[in-house]
Amino acid sequence: MESRLLSDFWYNFDMLFNMRFGQVPAVIMDAYTHVLNLPVKWLMIRASDIDNYPNNFMKIIQNSSETVNALGIVSDFQVKQYNKLIDQHGNKELLIEAFSIFGQGLLYDNYLIENSHQPRRPNDEKIHMMDNVYLGYPRWYIYCRAAVIAGQNEEYWTDIGRFVTLAYNLHLRLNPQQSENGEDPENQENEQAANEFLAQLKNSNFDQLDSLYDNLQVREAFGM
Repeated sequence: MESRLLSDFWYNFDMLFNMRFGQVPAVIMDAYTHVLNLPVKWLMIRASDIDNYPNNFMKIIQNSSETVNALGIVSDFQVKQYNKLIDQHGNKELLIEAFSIFGQGLLYDNYLIENSHQPRRPNDEKIHMMDNVYLGYPRWYIYCRAAVIAGQNEEYWTDIGRFVTLAYNLHLRLNPQQSENGEDPENQENEQAANEFLAQLKNSNFDQLDSLYDNLQVREAFGM
């Protein structure tokens, strides 16, 4: 039951936010036009003016009302999805598990669309996991950091930043495989690694997490 619940969570998340899979609402598509370049700006600032970081990154966001508004829109939509899962458990434990098993590639989604009875995931992407580890996770993390700068709840989005980093670390450590021809690759759960990273990240702040995303592989992924 829990596997289906978490598969539905990530499926619905993709439908809202993933332009490759979903029916992304026009309001989110419009917001994306104002935030898609934030990861590149973040990397450039850290490369060229690290002595004034993070104040220089904060100014880029706060000096643009379009960016602030766009981050608010995307944040509000995401919070609604996260809170649905939190409410089903009464605390954040189920949400943490969702990110943990996402990073480990444990959710094989072979379910059908209710109305059409067609598979809701293509054969080569039935595992709910990050498509490109060095593009997707840094972008997601930087949005979390930027959301706080734009005025969103700091405690909430610091937690999401930690959960994103949990999944990122697990993906890097375990290298989960995507499905081929619709077959489950049967990625193996590593509870020890998940607990290890959770303990490391428990009290981490954004300044401590930044260095995990500022590296050669991420820069190359963003064409830098």
